[in-house]
Amino acid sequence: MSTRIVLFGATGYTGRLTARAMVDRGLSPILAGRNEATLNTLSQQLDGLEVAIADVQRPESIATLLNAGDVLVSTVGPFCRVGQPALEAALAKQAHYIDSTGEIPFAYKLIQESDQRAKQADISLITTCGYDFVPGHCAAAVALRNAGEEASRVDIGYYDSADTPLKLSQGTIASMAEVILVPGYFWEGGELVEHHAGLRSESFSMDGKERPAMAISSTEHLFLPRHFPQLKDVNVYLGWFGALSSLSPMLSRFMTPILGINPVVPFLRQALAKLTASQGKGPNTEELKQLGSHIAAIAYDKQGNELSRVDLKGVHGYVFTANILTCFAQLIADGTIKARGAIDPITALGVDGLVDICKEAGLSLHTAR
Repeated sequence: MSTRIVLFGATGYTGRLTARAMVDRGLSPILAGRNEATLNTLSQQLDGLEVAIADVQRPESIATLLNAGDVLVSTVGPFCRVGQPALEAALAKQAHYIDSTGEIPFAYKLIQESDQRAKQADISLITTCGYDFVPGHCAAAVALRNAGEEASRVDIGYYDSADTPLKLSQGTIASMAEVILVPGYFWEGGELVEHHAGLRSESFSMDGKERPAMAISSTEHLFLPRHFPQLKDVNVYLGWFGALSSLSPMLSRFMTPILGINPVVPFLRQALAKLTASQGKGPNTEELKQLGSHIAAIAYDKQGNELSRVDLKGVHGYVFTANILTCFAQLIADGTIKARGAIDPITALGVDGLVDICKEAGLSLHTAR
């Protein structure tokens, strides 16, 4: 494969998992980051991969790594704070771009502002290419296809395999700290609206047990209505926090007025940045093996009758993220993905192709009607 893959943020938690997944798949990415010693250590663990120094504080250091047609995979976050330099470097050098963010304000801005630029540069941009939020696109697309034109609503729930609060990496916590401070985007009543996450909670039956989850903003709200224009409502819920999820409406209603006071958000953002500075820590190998993922998508008609349900089950979310980043990077590099602009997983691969790649990344599909 002549196209180079550059993994930026290779020594972070998600970066290390992705580097290993790429090597296991037979790829030889360039490991890029700001700490030369840590990069060299990782390279030695992965049979001597090429390393390169790059830092978001010096955007030109990212651009100099790239040639036209390369694939830049960025795992450097929080993306709302430090994600833009990698994106701009890819656009400037006409390199394809994939990121692991789950931060919807960053993703929304990328889609709105960079789609046309990417088309003109003849490159693909794929944001939120991880556990947040590829599985939901996959499960929902199959459920909606099975349901047919009667479907006007889809509910998507993200869970792990245990009914306890999930152990998160420091990078995930830092990203969540960013997005809880600002309104997100939700597809409600046939239009995109803005409000804070957590205003609703819902319960899904997961393996015979009712489990609560809190409403979140996601790219399913942005992309699914494009493929299924009959949709009036897209609801996405996160069940990582066990029973605490049911408290989210009360907490959200309490916090929303406070976050509307001008000095509050900058102050909280600065405080949270210090508290959640990522040190590349997260669940260890044994913890990743012990827990898995379970994502459900349920399609309803306008009367609220369930039409179709699809479940995806398999590996831990962090393992899936590393695997799916690897799969998409290879598919862009070998020319399989031909769509250009800021594209979503369904546009990139089609529904059946997305099911296949999710299975390859560790999540198997189960359908019920």
